[in-house]
Amino acid sequence: QLALFSEEDLNEARTASDHGLSELSLAVYELLEQTTRQAERASPVQARVGDAGGVYRPGLDENLKRVSLRVEQVMRVGQAILDWQNKEDVQRTMRRDIKRELRKVGDLPEEEIEDQARRMVDIARSKAARA
Repeated sequence: QLALFSEEDLNEARTASDHGLSELSLAVYELLEQTTRQAERASPVQARVGDAGGVYRPGLDENLKRVSLRVEQVMRVGQAILDWQNKEDVQRTMRRDIKRELRKVGDLPEEEIEDQARRMVDIARSKAARA
């Protein structure tokens, strides 16, 4: 099982680097992609190839990729502060700056932006704990 987990981590890192992303920005991208897919399903529009939920990725949405990379930069700035995981003011600043970037995605409702910013700080926290 350990070998399987190790292989999954390598595949994730490989996928991220193939698209010019880090593991952190890929996690952010996947969260954004899932959120925008749900928003598209809520408002009837034409379906996209790959909406079945698999990992098929012929290419990444460039707008989501740019936003993911900018969100990662916001996270890195916050993570550079010593003991940031225990400092609510640092996390609040990270969420504020992440929300600014998420508003560039498109038609996400404000409550969804709030929720995603919180989840992204949680992702940064869990990735920092693993490192």
